[in-house]
Amino acid sequence: MDFNFNEVNGRVQVKIIGDMDVMGATMNKNLFFEKLKQYEGKEFDIDMSKVNYIDSTGIGFLISVYREAKKLKSTLIFSNFNENVFKVLKMTNLDKALPIKY
Repeated sequence: MDFNFNEVNGRVQVKIIGDMDVMGATMNKNLFFEKLKQYEGKEFDIDMSKVNYIDSTGIGFLISVYREAKKLKSTLIFSNFNENVFKVLKMTNLDKALPIKY
C-alpha cells in the first residue's frame, strides 16, 4: 500500500494505491497519521479507486484514519471504491458508519 497527499484549493486529495492488508496498513499507519497532522483542520477526499483488496486490518486502518481526522478537527470522505472493496464495506455495515461516497 502506498499513498500520496496533494492540497488543491484548500482541500487535501489523498490517493491510496495497492492492497489494504495486514502488511500495507501496518507498515504505513504511522506515516499516514503524520501526513494527516500536517494538514490538521483541512477537508480530505480519500480516493480509494486504486485499492483492489482490503482485509480486516485494512478495515481497521480506515476506521483509525476516520477517528484520527475527527481528533484533528478535520473532515473526510472516502470515495471511488472498487466494487469488490465496496462489497466488503457493505457486508460489515461500514458503508453506514464511515463517510463514504461510492
